[in-house]
Amino acid sequence: RSLLEKGYGKKILAKLPAQLDLNDLTQGAVCLFRSLLEKGYGKKILAKLPAQLDLNDLSDEAGNLLVSLLEKGYGKKIIAKLPAQPDLKNLSQGAEFLLRSLTKKPEGEKFVKELLERSKGTVRKGISGDELGFFEGQIAPSLSEIIQTFPIKEGSAKEWRGGWLRAELNKTGSKSYVFFKPDGEESFKIIFFNDEIGDSSLEAYKLATKLIPGFVSAPVYWELLDGENQCPEPLLRKNGFREVYAGLSLGSINLNDLPRAIRDSINIQKEITILTLGIYNIHHGHPHDGNFNVRFLLTDENGTKSLLFDLNKAIKMAKENNCLLTPIVTLRDWDRAVSW
Repeated sequence: RSLLEKGYGKKILAKLPAQLDLNDLTQGAVCLFRSLLEKGYGKKILAKLPAQLDLNDLSDEAGNLLVSLLEKGYGKKIIAKLPAQPDLKNLSQGAEFLLRSLTKKPEGEKFVKELLERSKGTVRKGISGDELGFFEGQIAPSLSEIIQTFPIKEGSAKEWRGGWLRAELNKTGSKSYVFFKPDGEESFKIIFFNDEIGDSSLEAYKLATKLIPGFVSAPVYWELLDGENQCPEPLLRKNGFREVYAGLSLGSINLNDLPRAIRDSINIQKEITILTLGIYNIHHGHPHDGNFNVRFLLTDENGTKSLLFDLNKAIKMAKENNCLLTPIVTLRDWDRAVSW
């Protein structure tokens, strides 16, 4: 960088490989390229990039370099190097950073919109028993184990009308209440009321429910509905909204332990959610795995649907009863959300 400041940019570039191996980039190399960018060598750097970028094998450092090029106005050149149909289920972290950054640029927004449109057919396809493969033992917590991890505020639990039990959750940013009601020997009905959300966050949540209604926390299990009633309007309160229990937190499971078909479906749905929010300038605030949830829809040969929260049971029932299993991933906890 000192040599660069002395005017030796061309000589430095001449000593670099004709084509960069993006996965061998170090943080120091990225700093050097950013300095070269500031000196106006963007086209020279682009010429050293591979003809096509592999989004399933793009390092964090490579993603940082490409985003730096994007910020300098080379978005169209970068898009020209991207595959027409990237594999969303196996994106590297560097590729995720690049695609999410593209949503903030006009040329990138168009590319990502077209990508999402083409990806619709691969989202939430039922998984057959053969695709689930063989597994032994428990690969995810049961519903009773999940309930025990709910951060209940001490002393807040009390009986509620209609046989429900209400408790407040320990959390920051807003208030949330969880309602439990037995629904059989091993099952519960679980509903959340979110309060003190704030007007701007409520507006962002309402907008998200219109853009990607099936991918956002909702007042009912829309996948069990049919026809015109699918994906109903959010059930809003004065300062918040109601939502049903959305399923396992992705933060509570190791995706690498899951059957590949389930893992791929989860990854695609999560990426589609984040990219869509980015395109429409909705900032969730904390879209980490702890706020993404997954539940499992079973559909038998007659089209009869059932919903499970226990992945172990869902896989067992799908294989034993020849059902299709569909993971349903949604994003919750909208108390920090804003939209522009």
